[in-house]
Amino acid sequence: LHIFSTLAFVVFCFAVGEMTAIFLTGLLYRLTTLEVFDILKSPAVAYRPVVLTLASFSTLFRFLIVPALYLVFINKSSLRFLRPNNKVHFTPLLLTVALILALLPFTTILIEINYEVELPAWLSELERYFKDGEEKARLSTNFILSFSGLKDLIIVILIVAVIPGILEEFFFRGMVQ
Repeated sequence: LHIFSTLAFVVFCFAVGEMTAIFLTGLLYRLTTLEVFDILKSPAVAYRPVVLTLASFSTLFRFLIVPALYLVFINKSSLRFLRPNNKVHFTPLLLTVALILALLPFTTILIEINYEVELPAWLSELERYFKDGEEKARLSTNFILSFSGLKDLIIVILIVAVIPGILEEFFFRGMVQ
């Protein structure tokens, strides 16, 4: 029962967070919900500020605002677990960074193997669907990661690395676990 409620909490936060992000992005840029959904289908050809705003809102609402509101209004006792009570130990932190760096070549190999996998002929439509999805994700990632100056670089680093990194840890370690 605990696993089911945790899974339901994650799905609820993601669904409500994403829908809120879509609604607010549309409101901010005077777009209909369908126009925002079209941007989600092919963000690489959309107006860049809309894509970056949507990505920011999505991360903020899925990982912080919706879960925090849930805890404030529904499950107040969970809030005590969010207070840090231990100091940072640097040895495990440094070992973690070293382990991540050591595993990067293996991760790259696994990504290449995944990219090269071919499904049997009877699953060719499924394979095409997955490959199309991967291509769309690659184009979207390249679009978001492209920048033309220092201001764009700072915005991209915030949207892609800093905000999601902090909020995902907050959500999964602070709330889900």
